[in-house]
Amino acid sequence: MEYVENAYAKVNLHLEILNKRADGYHNIFSLMLSAEESDLLKLDSMDVSDRGGPIEVDITPSGGRYEWLLATIPAHENLITAAVKAYFRKAGKSCRIALSVEKNIPAGAGLGGGSSDAAAMLRLLNSQLALYGEEELIRMASALGADVPYCLLGGCALCEGIGEKITRLEGALDYWVLIACSGVMVNTGRAYAALNRTPEYRFDGGVLEEKKRKFTEGIGSNELGRFRDILKNDFETVVFKDHPELEKIKAGMIHHGADYAAMTGSGSSIIGLFKDYNAAREAERKMKGGVQHLIVSRII
Repeated sequence: MEYVENAYAKVNLHLEILNKRADGYHNIFSLMLSAEESDLLKLDSMDVSDRGGPIEVDITPSGGRYEWLLATIPAHENLITAAVKAYFRKAGKSCRIALSVEKNIPAGAGLGGGSSDAAAMLRLLNSQLALYGEEELIRMASALGADVPYCLLGGCALCEGIGEKITRLEGALDYWVLIACSGVMVNTGRAYAALNRTPEYRFDGGVLEEKKRKFTEGIGSNELGRFRDILKNDFETVVFKDHPELEKIKAGMIHHGADYAAMTGSGSSIIGLFKDYNAAREAERKMKGGVQHLIVSRII
């Protein structure tokens, strides 16, 4: 039997960076969605033992648009390996695992590529061994990275705290997303520093609650127009200063018919939402040549 799991790309439709925490992280307020574009993890073999011993993970590239990325990341530094170790160390077990990974999501692009891979690995292991409930998996995911808990659950969700506080939203946005990957690498630490958020940074909790209401109603009724005017990404103000070409790509999305366009995460991918698949494909055609990679995918 073949055991596989999709690791779906995530996009931030909205991202506010609130205040800096005592632990050095930042509190966020984000509306996240999953896109159909995905990496694919295949479990080739797994040998689990209750006896103490090593946890060994072998990762083999097996195609995809960004297959070459896997060769640049030693297996012991891959978040997939970190997920495997977290899963089995908590259970006090040792294991040897061999995986094949088809890599379609770029790294450092704000699409949650590594985080989604780690989350998919946790789901894949739990589908076979069922050692943990959802809450335990979310805690495990939180220790791996801020985006991993969301990627574990996927769908339309509001994410708060450092990303571990997730509120699923009923409904969906029936849209296609055009993802523009420019190849620009954004330094996330520098982007956070440039925002200059302090522990004392003030934000209006009442305003956030009103945004939650609008997001919930808009997603529930599949109406982007209900909240489009309040969407933003705080990182754009600082990242676009260093990389003005990204702002031009965003403007190009709007010019070519996107209902909404923004940078996702801390960058560098720019996303554009299109109600019509053919419109998304036409925008992709017109923007080719000026962008390294363009991906048309469905919001799921």
